[in-house]
Amino acid sequence: MTNESSEPLSNYLTYPQIADLLNIPLRTLYLYKKEGKAPTTVKVGRHFRVSEEALAVWIKENTL
Repeated sequence: MTNESSEPLSNYLTYPQIADLLNIPLRTLYLYKKEGKAPTTVKVGRHFRVSEEALAVWIKENTL
């Protein structure tokens, strides 16, 4: 099995990693996901992943 994506999976963060990084409750990220306000997310099996680039864009777009 090869990784044909332009980004290796190591450049993707889990929701718990993002919550720790941003110092917000994990529940908040899932709420944002439900409301369509979360960063662009990829589903891998039962798990959500967010690329570092997508997270950076999302943070920039949501900075006051």
